[in-house]
Amino acid sequence: MSRVSKYAFIHAKIHGLMAKSYFDERLRFLVKITSLLDLSKTLFPRQEAEAAEGELVADVQRKFENSVIDTLVRVLAFFPRPPELLAHALHEYDYRNLLTLLREKFTGLQDIRLWDTGRYAVLGRGAEKDFPRSLAKTRFEKYIGRMDTTPLSELEFQIDRQYYAELIDCVNALPSGERKRVTPLVHTEVLLQNLLWALRLKFYFGKNFDEAEKYLFPFGFSGVAGLARRVFELPADDPKAWEGLGPGNVFSAGRDGLIDPEAIEGRAGLYFYKKLRRFFYANPFTLASVYAFFRIKKYEARLVTSVSEGIRMGISSREMEEALNIS
Repeated sequence: MSRVSKYAFIHAKIHGLMAKSYFDERLRFLVKITSLLDLSKTLFPRQEAEAAEGELVADVQRKFENSVIDTLVRVLAFFPRPPELLAHALHEYDYRNLLTLLREKFTGLQDIRLWDTGRYAVLGRGAEKDFPRSLAKTRFEKYIGRMDTTPLSELEFQIDRQYYAELIDCVNALPSGERKRVTPLVHTEVLLQNLLWALRLKFYFGKNFDEAEKYLFPFGFSGVAGLARRVFELPADDPKAWEGLGPGNVFSAGRDGLIDPEAIEGRAGLYFYKKLRRFFYANPFTLASVYAFFRIKKYEARLVTSVSEGIRMGISSREMEEALNIS
C-alpha cells in the first residue's frame, strides 16, 4: 500500500476536525464572549452547564480537554496498530497525571482529578487511591523509591526529561523518511523546552549554569546546550541583549520592557504552534502530519484555557486578542 493511500482516509478526517477547531475566525469569535456560561454553551451546545458559576472555569477547561483526548483516541482508532509516536503524544496525559499525584503527595492538594485516555492509559483508573503503589510495573515505577529523598522540583524535571527521552526514542524508531520529517519539529521543541527550563532555573531558582546544567536535556541536538548557557550569561536588566536568543524572537521583552519568563513561555508556545500548523499543511498523507495534528489539538486546549481565564478576570476582547496574538 502506498503512503498516500494509507493516510488518505485519516488525512481527510483530521482536515475535517481542523476545520471545526477554535483557531483563526472561530477563535476571534470566542474571545468576544464575556460570560463563562455563554462560553460553555458555545463550546458544548448539546450539554447543559452542570457547574455552579464559581466552578465554570474549571468545568469548561476540563470538558474541552476531555474532548481533545476523545479526538486523539478516535484518530488512533483509525490505525490497525497505532504508531508509537502518536501513542506517546497521548501519553503526555499520563505524565500530567503523575505530576498531579506527586503534587498531591508533596503539597496536600485536594480533590484531584486525573485524565482518562482509556485503553491507552499508563496508569489505570483509581491510580490516586493506591498511590504510589499504583506506579508499580509501569514506566513510572522508578519514582516510587525516589519520593522520600527527592524534592518535588527535581522529580518534575526528571519526569519532563523522561517524556522527551521517550519521544526521541519513538522518533529514532521511525522509518527514515518519516524520521527526517519529524526530527526538525522535535529539535525545535527540545530547544524551546531547554531554554524555558534554563529561564526558570535562572529567574525562579537563582541558579547559575554550572548548577543548572544537570537539569538540561539536549539529547545530542547541536546548539541546544550552548544557547541554554547564554540564558545564564545574559543580563536580566538588558532585554535588548536577549533578542535573537531563541527562534522567532521569543525572548523579546514584554510590554513593560522586562524579561518575563511567563510571557516568554507563551510566545514559545505560539511560535511552536505556528510551526506545527505550517508543517501540518505542508506534509499531507504522512505520519508526521498526524503527529503535528496531535500537538495542534493540545495547543487548542491551551487557547480555550486562556480564553476562559480571561473571561473570569474580566479581560477585554481586545486585550485577549493581543495576548493570544490574534491578528
